[in-house]
Amino acid sequence: MIGRLGVEKPIFTRVESIATAGGLVVPKRARGQDVLVSPFYFSDSLDALASQAAAGGAKGVQHILELLKKAQGWPLSMILSRGEINGSKLSPSEIQILNELVADGVLRPPSLHNSKTNTDEHFVFTPRPGSKSLDGSGREVYERTMAIVAAVRKGQLMPSRYSIRSPVALLSKLRSCKKIGASTESAQQYMNLVTLRVGSLRAASKAGWYEFVLIETPENIQALDDAIMLFQQGELASLDMSDDARIALQRDESYIQSILASSKLRTTMRPALDEQAKSEMEQMFLDLK
Repeated sequence: MIGRLGVEKPIFTRVESIATAGGLVVPKRARGQDVLVSPFYFSDSLDALASQAAAGGAKGVQHILELLKKAQGWPLSMILSRGEINGSKLSPSEIQILNELVADGVLRPPSLHNSKTNTDEHFVFTPRPGSKSLDGSGREVYERTMAIVAAVRKGQLMPSRYSIRSPVALLSKLRSCKKIGASTESAQQYMNLVTLRVGSLRAASKAGWYEFVLIETPENIQALDDAIMLFQQGELASLDMSDDARIALQRDESYIQSILASSKLRTTMRPALDEQAKSEMEQMFLDLK
């Protein structure tokens, strides 16, 4: 970075210290090298990511993320079998990096289970589209967003019979009509959305045919709008982080009272922690789901 920016080392060191103190970057030591990781984008498995970057995979990680941003929710099995993401080729080393990023939890793909073949299909997303981390309620909405995109990708790229031609048109119709027409594939395709309380399956007149009905809550409407935006733009403009969530990520003396039960985060002052305790607390905050 120093060479790319052309700055003097003391200036860079000062900026780095300010960014570290402000929680914008987290310094990591991996494979004998110093690596800076941004928790505002990579919120999980920072040690594994730092190890990949230190091993010379930084450019490979960047290329994979650029391709995934344009093809959110692409099936992992299709990427591995074809060696490409939406027509863009990956090198053997990039495929290996992708596998390791998924295995290490840096990229956390949701999955759909196929009861007929008893297999799980994974759909890969960038860590968290956008440039900001999420608070508790935002994480839950984004989980639903990923599930919606994965369900539609299944119907688009891996249909049992009839494929979805326009994901945006389908989701826009769901947004306006609050349901998707009955089909024989709905039970397999939308089961995760039922589990996440995004919608329900309603039996049609024909045996084995179901229509998907949206549960109208603000969270589900937001998740649906975000899913449409992921298909259109590859990233979300609506992701934001509350001031309390920013404090929780930046200050070791803060803790989260109830991140899943409430979007309102409360912070409590704690005695000063030693370096090991600080590291453990920092990782706990970053690994919250």
